[in-house]
Amino acid sequence: MKVFYRIYPGKPDDRPFANGNKLKLVQGCLRSFLRSCEWAQVQCTFTFLLDGCSDYWQCEIHKIFLPFGQSLNQYQFMALDGIGNKPSFLKQLEMALDGPDDEFVYFAEDDYLYRPMAVAQMLSFSRVMGSFITPYDHPDRYSRGDDRFVRSYIEVWDDWHWRTIESTTMTFGAPRHIIRGLADIMREHACEGRAMWYPILGKTELWSPIPGLATHVQDGVLAPCVDWNKIWEL
Repeated sequence: MKVFYRIYPGKPDDRPFANGNKLKLVQGCLRSFLRSCEWAQVQCTFTFLLDGCSDYWQCEIHKIFLPFGQSLNQYQFMALDGIGNKPSFLKQLEMALDGPDDEFVYFAEDDYLYRPMAVAQMLSFSRVMGSFITPYDHPDRYSRGDDRFVRSYIEVWDDWHWRTIESTTMTFGAPRHIIRGLADIMREHACEGRAMWYPILGKTELWSPIPGLATHVQDGVLAPCVDWNKIWEL
């Protein structure tokens, strides 16, 4: 699995779990992701895009990796000068295109908290479906009434429910050949939400788990039906 993980220092806010400390939030979320990769027993290669981060952040990431095994010690850094979401994603995308067709490529934002089984479940389902996957069960699936009409399908695989959805954030993955085939759409509409996903969904599907395998850590949008406080404290 190839992981492109963007980190932005931002500014303190009142997000859950981290008491307004963005570094603490990033540390906890990255640990949860590495724990999930270790659970999956998968070989991972990481590229961290540090968008406006000081050298201190790079040192802290090194420390987070220390307790984990050799399979999670292949990582590199790319320093960016605070260029923002879309330009940094475009850099992720270009790097992601190089490699074996069937390798799972994962784009990760720094404020996602993962359940231990998340990576294993995503990879297992991806091998069957071969399309886009997000670990996030967004609460807007249960509250919004302004969606474009798209029929939602449910699949059960490896004791987990998955359904097709209309959009997600910029945390998602797919086999590389899928990303290559849709790279032009992603370049044109990166970070535009549904404006990116609608033309993609005309060619393949986007699947989301029920319940969520990860959550965006922001007030009001935590994935439902999971005690995320317990996941944070692992």
